[in-house]
Amino acid sequence: MTSPQGPRYFFRVPAFLHGDPTAVQNALIEIREAHGGDLTTEDVIEAARDDGSALHGEFTWDIQQAAYERWTDQARELIRSLRVIETDANGVEFEHAAYLNVRVAEPGEPARRVYRDFNQVIQDEDALTSAVRYLQAHLDAVQRSIDEVHRALRGAGNERLETIAALEEVVTTARQLVASL
Repeated sequence: MTSPQGPRYFFRVPAFLHGDPTAVQNALIEIREAHGGDLTTEDVIEAARDDGSALHGEFTWDIQQAAYERWTDQARELIRSLRVIETDANGVEFEHAAYLNVRVAEPGEPARRVYRDFNQVIQDEDALTSAVRYLQAHLDAVQRSIDEVHRALRGAGNERLETIAALEEVVTTARQLVASL
């Protein structure tokens, strides 16, 4: 339900955005309405090219910097995509990520996120704790997504609510298990 003042807009955390969320929403509505109700990334980029657009400041317009940021995203995807199949002590094969994202803080240096070899992480208590926190953050994001779908379906007598309730139960259990690590 919308408040009498209308909806309020904000950026999710962490969001590396600087503009006014309401102005951004208004710009997105304008783009969507100009294109038959659909919103595409291509149309958003084109509208954001205008210096006067509320969207303009949310983009990197320096081509070299934008390319480097894209390469950084590709490097993350490359690292996260690599999987390993190993055999445990009982001869059972299992699959896992080759690298895990962990937070490290060297003495006198600010904390930063790095990828470490899976086997290195499981032997280092601090790195393992960081990886567990990262997992918890992902489960929290999944829970928020489920909550959004649940709110959208509520009140409609929708048979999908049973599936959403089952998903909520699974994610709640997973979050509890991760918290116990």
